[in-house]
Amino acid sequence: MSPSAWKLVCNKAESDGKKLTMDLFASASNDKCPRFHSFHHTQGAAGADAFDRLSWAHSKCPCGQTHSEFVYAFPPMDLLLPIWIHLQTDRAAGIAIVSMSPRAPWWTIMPSALQSDIQTFPGTSLTLPEGCAKINANNRLTNLEFAIAEFAFSKSLCPHKKSPTCTPICSQATTQRLPSAVLSASASAVAARRDLWRLLSSPSVSVRNCETQDDLNLEKIVASQEW
Repeated sequence: MSPSAWKLVCNKAESDGKKLTMDLFASASNDKCPRFHSFHHTQGAAGADAFDRLSWAHSKCPCGQTHSEFVYAFPPMDLLLPIWIHLQTDRAAGIAIVSMSPRAPWWTIMPSALQSDIQTFPGTSLTLPEGCAKINANNRLTNLEFAIAEFAFSKSLCPHKKSPTCTPICSQATTQRLPSAVLSASASAVAARRDLWRLLSSPSVSVRNCETQDDLNLEKIVASQEW
């Protein structure tokens, strides 16, 4: 992500008095928050796979209280459907970077939780694979846009209403939850889970019409690029 795009994300959070507490999909070289989850075992990560977390909406803080998370997510494009389902199930809040694909199946989940108008920014120039002229109609690939979406699936960030909560700026809440040696799952288990999500998100399962099929093909091409 370019510095200018990241500045837009920070400005959106700060304008609402929020602070991003956890990067759900990152690595040690590109994490944006005090804590992050990575795909593989990574030094300093809070876990090896964000889907292994008990909740994306809250966690037990070292200060002894229940901490409300305000997450940041810039995930692989082909995982957007299961990610939005997971965010909705956990009643999570935060900011996500998504491709501008209004006909994609996950797009119908997002609007109900939006807290403000989405902001768009141009994506990186893509190299078009051979045979992609059809899905690049009207320069959909070469003029690709991304959107910054602030969401909250529940006004109460902590679903346990009787539990005490601390704010996302709690000094202890922003420290790493787990020692770097204690990671949540093996790389093989993470890969197997991700393959399952991809299968569930495949066109034969999730969509039936040609327009949505084109959007899924677009997202797969975007996911294969080097950013």
